[in-house]
Amino acid sequence: MRKTILEIYTTSKKRVGPAKVRRMLLRDYDISISIGRVYRLMSTMNLPKMSTVKPAFKPTEGQVSLKRPNHLKQAFNPPAPNEMEDNTLILTKYPLCLCLLY
Repeated sequence: MRKTILEIYTTSKKRVGPAKVRRMLLRDYDISISIGRVYRLMSTMNLPKMSTVKPAFKPTEGQVSLKRPNHLKQAFNPPAPNEMEDNTLILTKYPLCLCLLY
């Protein structure tokens, strides 16, 4: 049994776990065995597990800054009403320019 598991493990480039080994044993060799037994046999053979451990959640330090750079150079605080003009380029299939007067 160990020889067969090792053969499956090496032919699959060490990328299968106990569940897939069990399916391959049943499909190719007509051997019915439980996943737990395959797991124990693989453990005793010191075959590394390919399962990954989900990383633990790490909370951020303090508050995240919501300030972002003003890439469009828009003035959001005009000096007086109706004195500010906003030219914004909207990217679509055809270039459009949106002009707003405040």
